[in-house]
Amino acid sequence: MMSATQQPAPGGDATLRGVVERVTFHSDDSGYCILKVLPEGRSRQVVTVIGNAPHVVPGEQLEAVGAWERNRDYGDQFKAAQLTLKRPDTLDGLERYLGSGLIDGIGPAYAKRIIAKFGAETLQIIEHESARLEQVEGIGSKRRQEIRASWMKQKAVHAIMLFLHRHGISPARALRIYKTYGDQAESVLKANPYQLATDIHGIGFKTAAQIAAQGGLARDAPQRVKAGVLHTMAQAAGRRDTCLPRALALEHAAHLLEAAPDAVEQALEALLAASELVSARLEGEPVLALPHLRGAEESIARHLRALVDAPGELSMSDEAVDRAIAEAEAAQKLQLAESQRRAVREAMRQRVLIITGGPGVGKTTLVRTILRIH
Repeated sequence: MMSATQQPAPGGDATLRGVVERVTFHSDDSGYCILKVLPEGRSRQVVTVIGNAPHVVPGEQLEAVGAWERNRDYGDQFKAAQLTLKRPDTLDGLERYLGSGLIDGIGPAYAKRIIAKFGAETLQIIEHESARLEQVEGIGSKRRQEIRASWMKQKAVHAIMLFLHRHGISPARALRIYKTYGDQAESVLKANPYQLATDIHGIGFKTAAQIAAQGGLARDAPQRVKAGVLHTMAQAAGRRDTCLPRALALEHAAHLLEAAPDAVEQALEALLAASELVSARLEGEPVLALPHLRGAEESIARHLRALVDAPGELSMSDEAVDRAIAEAEAAQKLQLAESQRRAVREAMRQRVLIITGGPGVGKTTLVRTILRIH
């Protein structure tokens, strides 16, 4: 393996170690970054490193695994397949780190004064003995408290993002997880990574399962089995099935999880008890549904019933309807099929009419005709 101070020909695996001098670009959404890095060793010439990192600050220590590539416009660049960052361990690095704007209340000038006063103990003092910061010229009680509060917040964010990164979660997803759970992100992932599939759009059962496996969660863990049952129901909803026969749901979940039917049955009962699933009977057969879909169907049914039961009489006679249909056909320069005419007549007799059918069967023409008559 080549040392960080050697610049190999483009291509091939390499490891680059050094200090982040400047963050040229960093996307909070994807984690994509372009960094200027001073390699460790004697060289004082910065190199360009391209990769993905959830969070990066000038002055941090960097270790990148990847390959050198030659760019026609920008010359040699190190394209990192993996980036690892940690807090600086030199005084120059600490000064750049603190003066980067990372911590509220500290700019380059204050960073220089603080490092000059406390040296390598700086971060320890900010966290545990922040009152001593008031020994630095220009720092009073208010600024000192601002500095410590900002540092503690940044430390928590940094730790969580690194935890997510170590578990193979992309920077973009790591950011979404942090925005959803905040300081609780690490504890959520340790307790039940499958909660991500429920709480965060775009993170499904398979992604949660990968995170759970990396975290050492057993395949027969109740969290995994319950998540598998919910995933089975969500897949059914994606196929426009708002409910599933109980036996079929058990069968599909057991197949997905490669789990014993008894374990799936226990998970299902736990979900029912927690109202994460609801049970009903359809034509005498027990079925399962997700609560929000069951609630949506019941709401639709109530609204349809209210429309059907609305007071008042429908006034158009059959003869008037037929005349209106003829006028609508003439105005649209078309002729309705007999089945469409029957549907229009029924629409004039009923307060509610549900029109169904596949593409190209004439639903749009039928609706336009009804609207024209009305």
